[in-house]
Amino acid sequence: MEEMRTRMEKQGIPTKSIDSLLALAAYQKAGGATEKTSDSVQKILNRSPYSVEQFASDYQEYFIG
Repeated sequence: MEEMRTRMEKQGIPTKSIDSLLALAAYQKAGGATEKTSDSVQKILNRSPYSVEQFASDYQEYFIG
């Protein structure tokens, strides 16, 4: 967590945002409800959800500029 904090600080992310992101990460790591995934995408769209990697690949032009 401290390494993550240091990296975000170096990127200029505001302290309040870092604190929030680290709190969420700790909650997930501890087995909080956000650790689990939902089957809602499958039910609603009748297809499997995309992975983060696939999404980033499909929309990389918007991230890279």
